[in-house]
Amino acid sequence: MRLSFDNVGKIGFLADVLAHELPPEAWSAGQNVRMLDGYARKMSGHGPIYGTPTVAPYWLLPVPTIVDYRWLYASLTKVYTVDSSRTHTDITRTVGGDYAATIDGNWTGGVLNGIPVINNGVDVPQMWNPASPATPLAALTAWSGTWRAGSLRPFKSFLFAVDVTEGGVRYPHKVRWSHPALPGAVPSTWDETDTTKDAGQVTLGDTGGYILDCLPLRDTNMIYKEDQVWGFQYVGGNRIFREYKLLSETGALTRDCAAPYFSGGLKHAVFGSDDLFIHDGNSAQSIADKKIRRWLFNQLSGQHFRRSFVVANYAAREIWFCFTPQGETLATMALPWSWETGVFGLPRQLPNTRFIAAGLVNDTGVSSTWDSSTGSWDVDTGLWDDRLYGQVSRRVVIGVPGGPSLQFGDTTNQFAGVNMTSSLERTGLAFIKQARDGSLKADLTVRKLVTELYPRLEAANGTVVRIYVGVQEELNQGVTWAGPFNFTVGTDKKINPLVSGRFIAVKFETITDVDWKLHGYELEIVPVGKY
Repeated sequence: MRLSFDNVGKIGFLADVLAHELPPEAWSAGQNVRMLDGYARKMSGHGPIYGTPTVAPYWLLPVPTIVDYRWLYASLTKVYTVDSSRTHTDITRTVGGDYAATIDGNWTGGVLNGIPVINNGVDVPQMWNPASPATPLAALTAWSGTWRAGSLRPFKSFLFAVDVTEGGVRYPHKVRWSHPALPGAVPSTWDETDTTKDAGQVTLGDTGGYILDCLPLRDTNMIYKEDQVWGFQYVGGNRIFREYKLLSETGALTRDCAAPYFSGGLKHAVFGSDDLFIHDGNSAQSIADKKIRRWLFNQLSGQHFRRSFVVANYAAREIWFCFTPQGETLATMALPWSWETGVFGLPRQLPNTRFIAAGLVNDTGVSSTWDSSTGSWDVDTGLWDDRLYGQVSRRVVIGVPGGPSLQFGDTTNQFAGVNMTSSLERTGLAFIKQARDGSLKADLTVRKLVTELYPRLEAANGTVVRIYVGVQEELNQGVTWAGPFNFTVGTDKKINPLVSGRFIAVKFETITDVDWKLHGYELEIVPVGKY
């Protein structure tokens, strides 16, 4: 009996469902594989970019300027900037000495009116005005020297500060916002008592959860607590902002755990305190429940969960939920979720990182022939005062403190020049019959002999894919694997595993510098009776 397994990228990774209950197209384990257009594809790796950073990059911020597109990167004590010519410049403040950021608190911030504003929760928030390598960072004007903020973010022409400490007293449920800044400037005041200004504050104290972060969503600033999500909309007048509660039973896991993406409208993807969810500011839905939610939170480090974060990989139209697994000290895994299909890929390995940012990459030292490039890398010099960088899709840049290095994410077939292991695994297969409509019928009591496996692989001729076929007699037993059987694309048509058991398992794997897609596979199965 020839059984065909098609559309193997349709369902993706489902770790919370018993293997024998999974749909035929689903995968139960593996790594470094994404799901696209009904097929499974090896994920791209990463490679060094912008030369060697001078300090360990714990946090990154892309900064567009009139003449270039710069990147700001911050260690726990210093801040540097790098341009397209790979020139690294120290822009650490000259008044106040080195910074005192922490690994768990890290940095927050953004660009307001073309002025980068950054904050670490320990030091006074900093501004880079103007954003020039000749200008060091300085204390944010109009901000009280006795205040600190857990997170500081731009929203419209305002700055929002949450989890505020004033005069040494922490107010973890407080939200402060500035008076709106004039074009090209930072806010002139944070004085909520000045009735001629729109600065204000409010306390969201109806639950014990601390406020963690905030992030704009169209005309709403979303406030993320540990156990709630609120929206702030500008209404003007005496009230200034209207606040409303979106979610009352769940919030964000930690800071930097929400990322914007566009799919039929702008939305946020959130690494929640007990789930992964998306929302449009009005309604929310889980994307992980009954799929990978329990698996993910069982993997998560209880000691270092605050080093998790979320980033949008716009070029691949994915959200990466990045987390620190048990036994690790920084994020080493990203769970990719496609916002086009709603499907999870297999976990992607990361270099030990604390932060990944999305922005334009304009390193002139990088060749324009990168296989993964989605647009032109050419420098545009045609118009006076025009930006001197290519207008291409935002890409992910990974900050790696150890080394240190900056890595261009989702490119090449290796991890910084080292071959990567990419694999797909499915266990618990008990199918013995294929109906006319293509559906597969299972029988958990029948032993099956697998004589042949025909993979439908798309790759360069000569690419070697290692294929394993395994068996189980009982679901609570481990898989006994046969293989690897080396399958050479362009030469081989099948493998002959000759294994038998009540439950079948298959695994596809590469360990070399190759790219491949799996469109499906066929198993030749002979029922050999009930045992």
